[in-house]
Amino acid sequence: MSGGKNGFRQKALPNKKEMIKQADTNVKNLQMAVRILQMSLQQLAGSYQNITNDMSKLMSVVNNLQYRAQAAQSLGGLDEAAIVAGADALKLKDYNEASDKEDAEKGLTPLDVVAEDSICIITSTCNDENKDKGIFRSKFNLDTCGVPELQQKLLGCKVGDKVECKLNGTDHLIELLGIRQAPPKEEQAAAGAVQQVVVDAKQEQVASPTSH
Repeated sequence: MSGGKNGFRQKALPNKKEMIKQADTNVKNLQMAVRILQMSLQQLAGSYQNITNDMSKLMSVVNNLQYRAQAAQSLGGLDEAAIVAGADALKLKDYNEASDKEDAEKGLTPLDVVAEDSICIITSTCNDENKDKGIFRSKFNLDTCGVPELQQKLLGCKVGDKVECKLNGTDHLIELLGIRQAPPKEEQAAAGAVQQVVVDAKQEQVASPTSH
């Protein structure tokens, strides 16, 4: 047998014309990549500039609000604690309205005692050093809150009960404001199916020609 049949065929080396063509293609690809990079950097710079402008406007608004609040306090002879209490009352009103609307939409019902799968509404206070870290209002599913200590301490509690728990390294005195229960998953699935049928019907009405 000849040695040629047992060997490997080597790929022919490109000639000078092919090498020049390949180099030209590589240069064009590199130029295109540089253009794309330049365009991306320009877009990023534009976005950053827009964000900077928005932040400057926001800081200006906050600064004006601070001066107006100070002027209102000075001219009206209002106590700072009274202003804070009034602001908290307005926030609480908006929170409660939004929370009640969400409860009605999701079919949530009040409960007397916290169960493992309850939805809890809490507030919290911290000590003087970390008073700004207190929680104004928080609404969450107990079984997915991710804080085992809080899960254990809230389980079995009633509205108005208070527990102590460390959150993000800070000690919180937590008060239970409300307990809600989601409907069974079968009811949720049925409600979702009904809602989807309504959506589909509305889409069909929009898509169908107007009857005369």
